[in-house]
Amino acid sequence: MKLNPLTVIVAILIAVELAGILGALLAIPIASMIQVIARDLWDHRHGRLKAEPTVGEQHQPALPENEPMAADTLSTTNSRPV
Repeated sequence: MKLNPLTVIVAILIAVELAGILGALLAIPIASMIQVIARDLWDHRHGRLKAEPTVGEQHQPALPENEPMAADTLSTTNSRPV
């Protein structure tokens, strides 16, 4: 995830004022987390699917409500032993 250079400078300046040197060290990771969360919320509110789902490797992303499941997906999801 790329951060805008202006965002980095502003994040560092704000973090230094709030938390000193430790804030400056943590400013970029925190700004990145805020950016990821904001983009996920933005995409969710506008109903768009992300280019790359934010789920684990072994999980499949949820389908939109108006998109039917494929037959092969149904057979794999219901074939777990009880």
